[in-house]
Amino acid sequence: MKDYTFEYINQKLLLILFGISVAVLAGLIACMSYLAPVIDKNISFILVLGGPVLIFWLNKGKLKRRCTAHLSSTSVSFNFDDNIENVEFTDLMSYKIEHYNGTTLVMKFHGRKKIKLVANGNFCDSTPMESFCQALEDAITKSNVTGLSEVMRAKSVFEQKWIPFFLTIMTAAVIWVVVHAYQSGKSVPVSIYTSIAIFLGMWGAYFKAKQKKSNTDL
Repeated sequence: MKDYTFEYINQKLLLILFGISVAVLAGLIACMSYLAPVIDKNISFILVLGGPVLIFWLNKGKLKRRCTAHLSSTSVSFNFDDNIENVEFTDLMSYKIEHYNGTTLVMKFHGRKKIKLVANGNFCDSTPMESFCQALEDAITKSNVTGLSEVMRAKSVFEQKWIPFFLTIMTAAVIWVVVHAYQSGKSVPVSIYTSIAIFLGMWGAYFKAKQKKSNTDL
């Protein structure tokens, strides 16, 4: 048995924090007509946009959690802060590992609530969980080969057949917007730079998933 300690994100708290930030944003926008006569227009604009961002930034450290996983050849035990989850591979129906902006692990069972762990690279160090997921997949694969378990490996979204076509079309659309802007003598929309960053990350995740599948098939 080997121990792996890694960080992950509290997804429920993330949704709550995001909801609070959106609610604050909506409230400040509703108050804009009252703020404008009292304070400078630019200051009120910064307040409306900066307030929710500041709230999220000040509380994002609370999202991080730690877990120690005890992995053996036939099982894994997750030691969380408030409980322990024991998983026998014979009880495991399927697992899925996603590699995009961090690492996500989803484990499904027969007649039992699934386990989902997300190590978002924006909020924590996802490398230790990635190492654990690799070791977990190796252990499950060996258990399946020896006939001790029959766990299905679910494909990640970046292993789906439609994903390269989707990425190609969306990337072509982004390139067309940039080329059209330059040909028209207009500035490139700021949102395009965000789109470029997103699709570069998605392309990276796609090639990583493809390489991982190739290594698994060897």
